[in-house]
Amino acid sequence: MTMKGPEDYRTIRLEPGIIRCHRAEAWHSGRWKPPVGATWSFNFALAVEKTANCFVNVGLVEWLAARQESEGTVNDESLAEVLKVKSEAEDNVPGGWLPEQHVHENPKQMMLGCRKGVQWFGNAAKVPLFQDNIMEGSLLRFRCDYHLNRQGDIAQVKIWFLPSPVTFEYGGQHTITEADMWFEPLAQWWEPRCQDRKMRSLWVPAVTMYTCEDVVTVPDALVRWL
Repeated sequence: MTMKGPEDYRTIRLEPGIIRCHRAEAWHSGRWKPPVGATWSFNFALAVEKTANCFVNVGLVEWLAARQESEGTVNDESLAEVLKVKSEAEDNVPGGWLPEQHVHENPKQMMLGCRKGVQWFGNAAKVPLFQDNIMEGSLLRFRCDYHLNRQGDIAQVKIWFLPSPVTFEYGGQHTITEADMWFEPLAQWWEPRCQDRKMRSLWVPAVTMYTCEDVVTVPDALVRWL
C-alpha cells in the first residue's frame, strides 16, 4: 500500500467480515481468557517498506456495525460471525452511515506509532516504548484478543505486540520479544462506546500513513483492506 497523495485516504481499515478468528489456545487461556465466556483471537502483521520521518501508525481502530442474529460454528470464523454483526457488503446500504467510517481520519484507536514506538489508546497520553524510531525493514506483528461473556457480548479487547524483527534508527536491527514488552498488552478496552442495542462497537486492524512517500505491505494475501 502506498500513499500517493494528500487527496487519498490515509487510514486504511480491515473489514470485519474477512478477519479470520480462532479460539484461544489452551496454553494461554488461563492468562488471557476471562473467568467465564470465551476468547477469540486473530493475528495480523505489517511490513514497513518505506516511511518518511517515521510517521506510520499501525494497530486497531473502532468499527461500528449493525447487529444481526446468526448461528456460528465453534471453529474458525470471521470476526463478523463471532460478534454477530453484518459484514460490509450486508451493511453498506445507499444513504447509510457505514461508508463514512472508511474516510474518517480520526477514529477511536489503539495504535503503535513508528516514531519512537509510541503507543496510545485513543487520544490519551502517549507512552514511548523504545525511545528510538522504527525504520524501514521492520515487520510489526500483533495479536488481538476478544474476551466475550456468556451472552457473547464483548467483555474486553486486548492488543499484544508479538515477537517482531524491528529495525531502529539508532539501535539497528533487533528482535522484540515478550520480555521487552513486560508481558503486558499494548492497550486494552472494556467499556462499549455504542449504546444503541442495534449497533455494536468493535476493533479492526488499521494503518495510518502520513506522507506521500509511505509504503507498507500486509504480508497476508487473504486480507482485503478498505
